[in-house]
Amino acid sequence: MNLTIRSMTQAERLYCYSRNSHLMAAAGCIGHLRGDMGSTGDGFYTTWFDH
Repeated sequence: MNLTIRSMTQAERLYCYSRNSHLMAAAGCIGHLRGDMGSTGDGFYTTWFDH
């Protein structure tokens, strides 16, 4: 698999950070998923934040 790393476009940045509730609702955002690999990198823990 080839992976190309590039900078986000201005439009993509709108979906990467929390905005005010009206903008998030208009974009269809229902929440955020946070991922954590743990201190050793062997685990994978997630937390879901509802909106």
